[in-house]
Amino acid sequence: MKNYCVLAPAGNVQALQCAVNNGADAVYLGLDKFNARMKADNFTESNLSEWVDYCHLYGVKVYITVNTSLKQSEFDDAVRLVHRIYDSNADGVIITDLALMKYCRDVLKGMEIVASTQLNIHDGYGARFVKELGATTVVMSRESTYEMIADVAKQGVEVESFIHGALCVCQSGQCLMSSMAGGNSGNRGLCAQPCRRLYGCTHNGRSKRGYLLSAKDMCGASVSDKLLKAGATVFKIEGRNRRPQYAGETSAVYSEVFKTGKFTRRQLDRLKTVYNRGDYISDTYLRGDNSDIIYSAVQGHMGLYAGKTDGNGVLVSHLDIGKGDGFKLLRKGKECGGATAVGVVGSKVRLSGDAVACADAYLTTSVSQSDRVERAVRKRVVSFDFTALVGEPVQLCADCDGTKVTVTGEVAQKALKNAISQDEIRQQLCKTGDSCFTITDIVIKNDDVFLPKSVLNSLRRTCLEQLRQRIIVNYNNRLARKHCEYKKVKSAVCGKMSCNTMVFCRDEEQLRQAVLQGADICVAVVERLNEDAVKRFLDVKREKLFFDLPPFADLDYIAEILPPDLGVCVHNVGGVQFARESGRPYICGQGMNIYNLYGDVFADCTAFVYSLELTLREIGSILNDKGYIFVDGRPVLMRFVHCPLKNTFHATCAKCDFSPLTYTDELGNNFVIDRRRDKICTFDLSNKKKMYVAHRVNTPYNFALDYDSGALSYYKALCRGAHIVYEYDRPYITGRLFDKVN
Repeated sequence: MKNYCVLAPAGNVQALQCAVNNGADAVYLGLDKFNARMKADNFTESNLSEWVDYCHLYGVKVYITVNTSLKQSEFDDAVRLVHRIYDSNADGVIITDLALMKYCRDVLKGMEIVASTQLNIHDGYGARFVKELGATTVVMSRESTYEMIADVAKQGVEVESFIHGALCVCQSGQCLMSSMAGGNSGNRGLCAQPCRRLYGCTHNGRSKRGYLLSAKDMCGASVSDKLLKAGATVFKIEGRNRRPQYAGETSAVYSEVFKTGKFTRRQLDRLKTVYNRGDYISDTYLRGDNSDIIYSAVQGHMGLYAGKTDGNGVLVSHLDIGKGDGFKLLRKGKECGGATAVGVVGSKVRLSGDAVACADAYLTTSVSQSDRVERAVRKRVVSFDFTALVGEPVQLCADCDGTKVTVTGEVAQKALKNAISQDEIRQQLCKTGDSCFTITDIVIKNDDVFLPKSVLNSLRRTCLEQLRQRIIVNYNNRLARKHCEYKKVKSAVCGKMSCNTMVFCRDEEQLRQAVLQGADICVAVVERLNEDAVKRFLDVKREKLFFDLPPFADLDYIAEILPPDLGVCVHNVGGVQFARESGRPYICGQGMNIYNLYGDVFADCTAFVYSLELTLREIGSILNDKGYIFVDGRPVLMRFVHCPLKNTFHATCAKCDFSPLTYTDELGNNFVIDRRRDKICTFDLSNKKKMYVAHRVNTPYNFALDYDSGALSYYKALCRGAHIVYEYDRPYITGRLFDKVN
């Protein structure tokens, strides 16, 4: 029995067919709403059942993504959608919203519930949290290590690990860059990928310009055995926005790798040709190394190195090049054009007219590879048992892996002169055409009978169609589904208006001043979180003081340095579970990205910060006395596990000279990268311009802000019903409080 599942992306019908026909064990796909890859062609509610049945015919599982942040006004539609998914007999649903996960647990019995990577789960704490809400599978955060995978596997859930494809440079589920920059939210499936743009950076006299936030693609084929040993069982190939050939070729290669336990150079070349960004990383994150994540030279598909063009644009290559193959051309590591093979003689390839002389050529499209992937056909093996005895109905029995059907035809008549032979019977029964079946064994028992070939053909067609239907029915019956009525979910909205201030303090002096100015809750955002830092902050204040935990913090280490009664501000579900298990008060920080208040999932929290992707009007529909609106400061747009200094300037930990970095994009926008450290270093990226909305906010709410004396005075006065002057005279941003995200 298989101990692995190759899970392939299906961004459209063609990709699904290529994945199934090239060996995928399961596919994941999205519909036209609530789907984190809204730019893919996707599927519809009307054709979903058809393609679920298609996959189930081959024993291939189907998982549907409902993995976006859900606004309060969208939740009912999302509930109706998961009912439709349930009724389609899809195997499972991939979910980000925790209230929706809880609903599926309670109502939609028998459906696998997969906790999306957007939930940033990388430890046992996070796994226990979503398991309680009904998750049967956890998709590991892309930044997870082997040890983290093993920790999650111990919690009694299936572990799904990314094994191939694009890596987000930001920690899974912690990115607001696209929504803040242009209103297209990555959390809602419309990421504009600002991370793939050109950036410049200067640090201690050294300058670098390139795609400094563009992560390499992952290829984990060479470490598949280590992933299995760690406890992963589902191996996810990223890429629903890529070509169908990509879905097919990656499915084929990874199916071969898991079957044989070997990964060859030829297989690597196949993967690089179909898509490769820079150079693959295999287990860089997995082994806890973050020094080689970024490929700054080219942001897109690099392909497979084919050779160098001569002065006339002719390429001499060791690869098997065919007419029509496509190439990317680079000079001195920078893209300088593209070309197509227009003539091939031996190892010499004549490229199209826009070819650049003396350039490095990379094969990015192979016509023969595409044809092979698209022509692949997956067959189910069938054995026939045929009987034709005089005076009895002709009978054909089919068996496909234990699924059996029997059909009967007309009564066989004794042949007067030309009896049909067994060879003729066998020849007709083997004609499966373009069906999904192939006949490998036929047992024939016959008298000397007359039997027209048309009768045999009709019998075969009827038998195979009934077999096809029976296979699908048997598969779906194993899911043990029953009709479930839609149930209204209660919202935790209480409608109570309160007005308090939550202040994020970077050092003890900010904390001291915030206390003097009457901040109601103080959150310590410490650059180096250790016992000394904790003591310094506690010397200033203890009551209603919370320590901000980076999403990738080592929570067992945190337990050692924080007093057991001290509260924490957390940014993922693992942090919530940590707080609950240790009996600590907790705040749901911005990383929790709270969009709606259905399900009452965080009823025990002290406070929470509304998602920075919600407008004031949208927040107004879910006002809660525990909810705080972030109004002033520099909210984190990205959180990194990799070290920017190592990746950009090849620094080492031994000679670390880190100071906040400034990245500047092509439009002149500046972004600051700060370091956070507990047991390891992580990094926060924010806009150098601070968020300022005081000139547009004059109604009392619960307000959250980074410490600023003027801002805190303004919002404290507003809470008292008074108005004072607070003007910020530098360039600023307003976030999304007045301009909703897509």
